[in-house]
Amino acid sequence: VRIAQYARSIPNLETGGDLFGFFAPDGSPLVFLASGPGPNARRDVTHFQQDAQFQASVFSELASRFRMFYVGDWHSHHGIGLSEPSGSDDAKLKDLAVKNRWPRLFSLIVETAPPRGYPGHRAAGHRRGASRGDAESGTPDGPAQGFDIWWNAFRYAFEETRHVRDRAAVEFQAGVSPFEEVSERINAA
Repeated sequence: VRIAQYARSIPNLETGGDLFGFFAPDGSPLVFLASGPGPNARRDVTHFQQDAQFQASVFSELASRFRMFYVGDWHSHHGIGLSEPSGSDDAKLKDLAVKNRWPRLFSLIVETAPPRGYPGHRAAGHRRGASRGDAESGTPDGPAQGFDIWWNAFRYAFEETRHVRDRAAVEFQAGVSPFEEVSERINAA
């Protein structure tokens, strides 16, 4: 819900934040908290740059208090009609992964209008969403709609000899995050 609120609050500029949580045994992220852009983030129509000091303080607090991990980032692509990470988005995550020796990261690209080429208006509801895709492989081929925005999830694997990015499914869980109070305080900064 928080990501959707941020995305809709700045419909003409890119905005974003970080995803924090844990990894399931299968390597999928379990996101419990999404931060916002921070007070000194830079935004324009085609670019978002996180507030590095804000990002470091949030990461430090969540790691020390809850042992949460940085699992990736999220940002909007409102005005550019791109449902996938850009080349600079890929490079940023690769740089983070290499510097920190993280074998995998995830990225969400969100849009407030239906993505170009989106066949029809599929509403997955306000509590749950599912990506379109191949039912047998479980690999989505497009965005999930939920909370009145479109979600495009990507999984990055950083192996020794190659780096892979592919689409990932999005599943929304009903209920309130047990970290909602912490999230409110962090994002009020």
